[in-house]
Amino acid sequence: MKFDLIFIGGGVGSSYGAINLIKKLNQVNNKQQINIAIIDKNIKNIPGGVPYSKNLSSNGFFNNPCRLSPKEFISWTLKKKNKLLLVKFLQKQNNYSIKSWLINNKEKFLKSKNLHQIEEIYFPRIFLNFWLEDIFINILKIKKKKIKVHFFEGEALNVIQDNENFQVRFKETLRNYQLINKGFKFKRKKSTLKNKLYTKKLFISLGLPGPHNPFAKNINDKFFMYDLYEQGGIEKLKKLILLKLKKKNKITIHFLGAKAGFLECLPELKNLILNKKKAINIIATSQKAETLNPASFSKNAGKYKLIYLNNKNLKKINNGKDLFRSIIKEFNYAKKNNFYIYDAWTKILKKGIMADVLRNFSSKDLREYNRFYHNKIRNITRFTYPFTVDSKNELQKLGKIKMIKGKIKKLIKKGGIFLTKTLITHGKVNKEITTKSDIIISVTGPNKFKNLLEQNSLYNSMNICGKNCVNKFGYIINKKFQMESNLNIYVVSFNASGYNNKRETIVKAVINNSTIASNDLSKGLIT
Repeated sequence: MKFDLIFIGGGVGSSYGAINLIKKLNQVNNKQQINIAIIDKNIKNIPGGVPYSKNLSSNGFFNNPCRLSPKEFISWTLKKKNKLLLVKFLQKQNNYSIKSWLINNKEKFLKSKNLHQIEEIYFPRIFLNFWLEDIFINILKIKKKKIKVHFFEGEALNVIQDNENFQVRFKETLRNYQLINKGFKFKRKKSTLKNKLYTKKLFISLGLPGPHNPFAKNINDKFFMYDLYEQGGIEKLKKLILLKLKKKNKITIHFLGAKAGFLECLPELKNLILNKKKAINIIATSQKAETLNPASFSKNAGKYKLIYLNNKNLKKINNGKDLFRSIIKEFNYAKKNNFYIYDAWTKILKKGIMADVLRNFSSKDLREYNRFYHNKIRNITRFTYPFTVDSKNELQKLGKIKMIKGKIKKLIKKGGIFLTKTLITHGKVNKEITTKSDIIISVTGPNKFKNLLEQNSLYNSMNICGKNCVNKFGYIINKKFQMESNLNIYVVSFNASGYNNKRETIVKAVINNSTIASNDLSKGLIT
């Protein structure tokens, strides 16, 4: 079957890209039929993807407050009928974090009339899914008859370019679905397609790659969660914990990694340990043994004024090195003057400093920034929902969490127990230790792009189509999010180098990128 455009990945990027594309196509008098396909390996991932779907992530939270979220999304949540819908959903959840959120934020949220009143609230991630469902249904209701949208479930294996068309091959026979507007549900169609489709253009928005687990490749065990989010998140982990506690009085949970995934689990684990009196100990091993910083303000945050990144100095910053150094100086100034670095970073984001500075960069300097300095800036500007960090600090004070700084060398299971061998370095002295645990959760961070090119057939085939135009962070794209060496492929999310070079929230960046890409695509599809 041949399409004009195929969206690979059914999450936020593809869903919003499709919504905006249909909106644009509705505005013109197109003479020919346009066939669009949206494909995900799990149909339930449409439209929110793994991080925002009801299927897998109904109880997680954004890492950023409302003021940093897309304005269109926040405006939608402020409508009375939507607020009631969202709160009603949350009240049905049997989750400590959600219940705590309702206690602290329900009344304020329901009474809110503008962004200012809720700007520092951290929304549950599921809110985004409800928004996408609503605007998706609304655009499909008014789309022109000549615009056909098809939904498929299937895992893309590779892409082969044949003259002006792409052949997309899938792992198995594709399953065709019809979207039922009421409740945003999919109904399986009787018809099936072969394991290949053809298209003129591709829109790629794959989710964050799962963790790289070379030390556990031979372990196939339900108590080893090799990908926390895709395997069901904290709700799945809680089920595993209760299952283990039926056989043992006391268990140990070992997190491989100590960043976002680790922190997201801790409020629920704190509830099990302190309120439910479950005998649980926690280990977290990572190379730095550091978690993300809480997005907390100092008492005088409102008085902070930018010194090194003020309007006077911005025009002097025209490369990544200067920008990185200026941010470091700003943070050091903040700390020396009894402010938090989050005070300074918030001021930078509110004033749109990153976008202003990047306009000064030449194409060469922007490419160098995307290749190197963007990641250095990202590493010092990662903050998260304070509620999760507070849970970590409380459990650590009670001796329930042990942080290990080291490199994991081996992981095996013996006699129902996981044995993790870790290399710890103190100066010139190396020491190997072995830790025992009942449950393992890998939250080591996404697999590196280099590994994906070598190990994943889809990434590798896209690289061939793009004539090896990549760096270590992703495919090199132009300002319209087209591959520089193949303008018929659009890449808008994690797979694109510099996809979020302004250091916005991931959701905001992906939505902005999808808008730019779909605007350009709409011009190419009109006949």
